Amino acid sequence: MLALGLAWLVALPLWAGGGLADPRFRTVALVMMLTPSVAALAVTLVLVRPAAPWRSLGLVPTVGWRRLVVLVLVGLLAPVVLSALTVLVAALLGLARVDWSLGAYATNLAASGTPLPPTVPARTLALVALVAVPVNALVSAVPAAAEEIGWRGFLLPRLLPLGTWPALLVTGVVWGVWHAPLVLLGYDYGRTDLLGVLLMTGFTVLTGVGLGALRRRSGCVWPGAVAHGSLNTAASTVILVLSPDPAHGTGLTLLGPTGWALLALLALGLALTGVVGRRPSSTTTASTTAAPGTKGEGTARGPR
Repeated sequence: MLALGLAWLVALPLWAGGGLADPRFRTVALVMMLTPSVAALAVTLVLVRPAAPWRSLGLVPTVGWRRLVVLVLVGLLAPVVLSALTVLVAALLGLARVDWSLGAYATNLAASGTPLPPTVPARTLALVALVAVPVNALVSAVPAAAEEIGWRGFLLPRLLPLGTWPALLVTGVVWGVWHAPLVLLGYDYGRTDLLGVLLMTGFTVLTGVGLGALRRRSGCVWPGAVAHGSLNTAASTVILVLSPDPAHGTGLTLLGPTGWALLALLALGLALTGVVGRRPSSTTTASTTAAPGTKGEGTARGPR
């Protein structure tokens, strides 16, 4: 409730001003991403008060660095692959007109309000943007980590007594509803009604399965933060190959039906293989081992 309340408070200037067209939008959206971690930190330090607060929030990995690096790479690449597959499937189904030569990049950028300099070839900048995706994803992981600390760092572990899948579902719903201050202004889905929030919530529930799996397998929020940043970056790179089409919108990104289908298949695969429910053996050891006279994270004060 604190995270949701802070999100609405931060977004109030947009509601009182120009909405998504307000020049403060990017700043407000960035500050809003900090609210889940602020709320999680406040509740952890004031109410929960575990013996190891940083481990409790998922800031300390419970696996070796090699596995952590592997999981970070998975988080970095998986959204890029899923986004590419979304465009490919949409093109094969006739839902999108794709320009594989990258020549439409200039037109798409101009339509988004960012025209290219006339002396720079569109294909050159498109290739640079494509190569820069991993770097941009890592940069985006910094603000994304603030969200992950709240949702997968604090909330998900404390809902696990409900069961893994109920915990993932509730976390995804809360995460989706948290987006309401921006979604109701038309962000992402172009709707200003409850349906926009429901669509965003469906997306966050599906996406939360993969992010939750990374959290469970690593014992920390960092692979999920990279995946979250990569997801935000990959969604914006769709304009590299899409031919100008006023109907493409979110329908050809992971936010749309094609992306939902791929995310659902990913969630199903994670469920059938049991990846979501697993945790490294070192997690139990690290969370239940405490210094003499202290309580470990495995106590009732900090459920895993």
